[in-house]
Amino acid sequence: WGESANELRRRASAALAKLEQDPTFATFLRGVRTCLSSSAAPGCFAQFVNPQIYYQGPWENAGRRYATSQEFVDFVWGQPDIPRRWDQLVACFSVSRVRPGSERATFETEDWRCVIVRRDGRWLLESFYSRP
Repeated sequence: WGESANELRRRASAALAKLEQDPTFATFLRGVRTCLSSSAAPGCFAQFVNPQIYYQGPWENAGRRYATSQEFVDFVWGQPDIPRRWDQLVACFSVSRVRPGSERATFETEDWRCVIVRRDGRWLLESFYSRP
């Protein structure tokens, strides 16, 4: 017997409410949203990204699997995709659904996912990828 859809929604809502009460999560989300809507974007966003983030990019040509947070931000900002990849990243933190967890949460748009993790008492973007 599986859980009903209503029970799954109720549990997800309760988990999200608990996560939203976490001061470190609230600080992260407020900081990200403030940054992304300011004239300091994109540069200000690097502070919210894991210092070594796995993301396919030009650093792989140098034999590195991970980008620095600033390399990641610069790369995503500079992509000419239509729709722009940067806009998809911003949408993750502004118009998405959130799947909460105690040490990890996933922000989802129709096409993209942003996974954040708690590290050393703060939340950081760990991965950003298109949904299959």
